[in-house]
Amino acid sequence: MSDAKKFYTSIPLSQEERLRRKAESGDSIPVRLTNNYAFHRVFKKPEVCKGFLMALLHLTEEEIQSLEVSDPFQEGEDYQKLEICIHVGILDFTLLTSPGFHHHIQLLDNKTHELYSDKFQIHVIELSKLNDPFPKEDQELYHWAKMIAAENLEVMQMEIQNDPNRQLVFDEAKYISLDPTQRYIYLREFLADWDKRSQLRSARDLGLAEGKAEGKAEGELYRLLSLIQKKVQKGKSLAQTAEELEDTQENLRLFYEAVQKNPEDTVEQLAERLMKKEIL
Repeated sequence: MSDAKKFYTSIPLSQEERLRRKAESGDSIPVRLTNNYAFHRVFKKPEVCKGFLMALLHLTEEEIQSLEVSDPFQEGEDYQKLEICIHVGILDFTLLTSPGFHHHIQLLDNKTHELYSDKFQIHVIELSKLNDPFPKEDQELYHWAKMIAAENLEVMQMEIQNDPNRQLVFDEAKYISLDPTQRYIYLREFLADWDKRSQLRSARDLGLAEGKAEGKAEGELYRLLSLIQKKVQKGKSLAQTAEELEDTQENLRLFYEAVQKNPEDTVEQLAERLMKKEIL
């Protein structure tokens, strides 16, 4: 079990006081940049963003003249004057089937594969694929991704590689790990994310259980229709069918009549026909 998992599983999610005491204690906490609060606090620094964009887009520092958050397009402005819009997605799960941790995506025509516009770009970084081979030009981006995926400060520090911008990332993460107020906000964010993930897991498990129940019911319907179909093909009456299947005529009448009226249907077609009529 990783240091992060050992630490987090030791905190009862419902004990606010335990959380505050942990934040105010001198114990180390495994700060990770996948934590929403930590990521936003670190990457809001212009120097950090500049270094990351240099690695992501293979730019030099001189090519990034300024950084600001603003609406890139004014109504009525010439489309050709629109600056390039780049979306960056950093994922801690696998989304794409192709190998490599960095994917550069643009809009293409499905039929001709012609580029729609170079004004819209999507960069996806999959932290789950950091062990996949990658091109040499993504080496710097690899160190950034490793820092973001790092489970503790020791691993994060190994990825600085004498880069001043990544040093700022490490320094800020270390500050979060030492300052009681920052530690508390960080841990609250983690617990909120933990709760959300737990809810999603519960919803998924419930959906799987319901799906299994639905599948079981569907299987029982197919089995019943198959048995009745064989009885009908042998010329058995409803009364004989009910007796042989050890059921009542009232319970089987609907299914028996569906089979009798549609002798060419498969079991699946009969089931679909019944459900479409909302008889079941």
